[in-house]
Amino acid sequence: MAGGEESPVRYSPVRIGKFVILSLVTFGLYPFVWFYRNWRYIKTSEGTSIWPWARALFYPFWYYPMLKRLDVQGKGLLAAALLILLGGRIGIADSYYPFDFFLLFLASTLLAVLPLVPAVKAINDLNERSGTRPPSFGWRWRSAAVLVLGLLVNMATVGVLILVDLFPTGVTYVETPDGPYEAYYENGQLWEKGILVAGEPDGPYERYYENGQLWIMATYAAGERDGPYERFYWNGQSEAGGTYNMGERCGEWIRDGVTVTYDPCPPGN
Repeated sequence: MAGGEESPVRYSPVRIGKFVILSLVTFGLYPFVWFYRNWRYIKTSEGTSIWPWARALFYPFWYYPMLKRLDVQGKGLLAAALLILLGGRIGIADSYYPFDFFLLFLASTLLAVLPLVPAVKAINDLNERSGTRPPSFGWRWRSAAVLVLGLLVNMATVGVLILVDLFPTGVTYVETPDGPYEAYYENGQLWEKGILVAGEPDGPYERYYENGQLWIMATYAAGERDGPYERFYWNGQSEAGGTYNMGERCGEWIRDGVTVTYDPCPPGN
C-alpha cells in the first residue's frame, strides 16, 4: 500500500457524492483529474518514474494497478473489468435524436463512473483511519464553481437540443394545399415526402436522414398514423416496426429485436 509518512493526506480523497456529481456535470472529465492526482501522489511517494498524465489519460487500463496498491483488488476486479467495457460509451452511436443522444451520454457516463467507487471509498477509508480530513474532501469554492459552471453548460445544452428537436432547421418545403408535398435539407437531400388532404397527412409518408438513408416509412389517414410503420437508424438498421390504428399501436411491435404485443389490430390494418 502506498503512502508517504511526510504527509498525513494519502492519495486524493473526495466524497463519493461529490465525485459522481462532478463527473456527470463535466461530462466524464473529472475522473481524469482525480486519477492524475492519485498517480502523481503515487509517483512522489514511491519515487517512481511513471507518467501520471499518461496513466490518467488511459485510466481504464491502469485502474486495477491502483486497486492493488489500495489492497482492494478483490472487490474492485469486476469493477475494473466493467470500466474497460464501458469506457467506449456503449450504444451512443445508435441514437440519432440529439436530446436522446445527450441523455444516453449522461447515462453511459454514470455507468462508467460507478465502477470507480471502490477506489474512491478505499482512499477515503484510508484517510479516515488516520484521522485526516483534507480541505479537498468537501465542497471548496473551486469545486462549487465547477459544479455551477457544469450545471449551466448542461442546462444550455438541454435547451439547445430541445430547440433542435422542436424546430428543425435547414429544411425547405415544396407543397400544395392538397396533394403531394416534399421537404428538403439545405444540401438538397430529400427530408420527407407525403400527401396532404385538407391540410392533413393522408396516405404514404416517408422521411429521410441527411445522408439519404430512409428514416421513417408510414401510412396516414386523416392526419393519424394508420397502417404499417417502420423506423430505421441512420445506418439503415431497423429500430422499430409495427402497425398503427388511427394513431394507436396495435398488434405486435418489434423494437431493437424485442417484441411487444398490443391490442389486436382491426381487420384491414
